[in-house]
Amino acid sequence: MAESNSKTDRLSDLLRESKIDHVLLTSLASLRYFAGHTTGIETGASPFSPLPGALAWVKGEEPILFLADSEPGGDVESGIACRSFPGYTYENPLRGLDQLTNLMVGKFTGLPSSTIAVEMGDLPAFILEKLSSNSPALKFQDITTGLAEMRSIKVVNSISPGFIRTAISIVDGVNEKTTEQFVSSYLKTGRIPLRRAGLAEEVAAAALFLAARECGYMTGADLVVDGGLTITL
Repeated sequence: MAESNSKTDRLSDLLRESKIDHVLLTSLASLRYFAGHTTGIETGASPFSPLPGALAWVKGEEPILFLADSEPGGDVESGIACRSFPGYTYENPLRGLDQLTNLMVGKFTGLPSSTIAVEMGDLPAFILEKLSSNSPALKFQDITTGLAEMRSIKVVNSISPGFIRTAISIVDGVNEKTTEQFVSSYLKTGRIPLRRAGLAEEVAAAALFLAARECGYMTGADLVVDGGLTITL
């Protein structure tokens, strides 16, 4: 199999040890972990939830991330090709599933007798049934547990916000972050060096920073978002 990065290298090792030939991954966790893709659409427990895509890797070929056309494709890891397909619409929520199924059937049909690694709990039954009926020589092996162990190295960071203006700041119609007491105690005195309360968007921006792929080597950190309050204590 082609090699693209350390994560796909480890996946290749897992396949080799398990004597598995190909890969078909559909869980959001795998799309993010191996391809670097963070879904841009809402998903949930409903069978009508839009399926963002699949990572398909045929032995001897480069891995391909198939993504619904509603998904951003610019964040895909190098070494992984990206191919778009027509996703769901509100009028036809299953269109994306039909399109992806046809692509997977075209990708894996015709292969010699071999084994495909899948995540049974996240692989739609419709796709599995179509693949099985079109390619009876193929076997499917669930590697969900192995993938979970591979992803078991935890990255844990935290955010410590200061005084933030949100809806819960409003009590009896008054925003506590704009009262004279707050202004005189924290802003005029310089207790908060930036001399204002923070915004929810600024805390969200810090969370996005920690979630970015560029922060992949960052763990055990606490990001303080308090306008400088901590340094005055």
